[in-house]
Amino acid sequence: MDTIIYPFLKHWCENKIKQLEIKESITKKILLAQNLLNATAEELDCEVYRAARIHDYLSSLGSKRNNSLTIAAIFSGTTTGIAPLIISNQKSQNTVVIAGSALSAALGIALLTNNRKKVSFYHQRNLLADLWNNSKNANYFPTLVWSILTMESSEENPPTQAVSTLLRKRWTLLELSETADKETKLLFGKGGYYTQDLLSLRMSLLQQLSSEIRLQNIKLIQLSNAIGDLSK
Repeated sequence: MDTIIYPFLKHWCENKIKQLEIKESITKKILLAQNLLNATAEELDCEVYRAARIHDYLSSLGSKRNNSLTIAAIFSGTTTGIAPLIISNQKSQNTVVIAGSALSAALGIALLTNNRKKVSFYHQRNLLADLWNNSKNANYFPTLVWSILTMESSEENPPTQAVSTLLRKRWTLLELSETADKETKLLFGKGGYYTQDLLSLRMSLLQQLSSEIRLQNIKLIQLSNAIGDLSK
């Protein structure tokens, strides 16, 4: 009897040990991928924070300038309006009215273009660049994270496109559809002079990428749980 049971138990134990070793190996790889994904998402969040601070700075400057221009416009309009009452000479009246109208128009234009003020903002390590340029080998992403973002599956029906491909398509159709080439180069390059609108756009792109990376992390957690259930 022992000659039958012992080989069976030995074989069962060996298979069980191999299963545990395989499970441990896969779990370690999943944990490594999760840590890298989290670190990348946090780096993107830091870049969003950097851009947000500069955006708020420009917004504050714009608000102060708007107040000054509004006060100046009110003063100009008031002066132009009361000029005929305090100046008796017709020629002088016309001069003041014309000058006041010109000044009011100039102040109005200044108010409309106030949000075009620019500030120097650089990002030497630009994670967006790898994705936009469709790099074969990432310059800034960890290799494992880049493999996850660029992984496509032709076995599924319909085939699954890579996260990087889907993001590029979305940006091309929506966020960047009306963006000039010069501004696109700024967003995906080393940086330069940004307006408030461009800073807002950069924050949006960074946040979308960060969200997609966190979604991949959730999928890895689900995979880890599924592997745990199989070994029970």
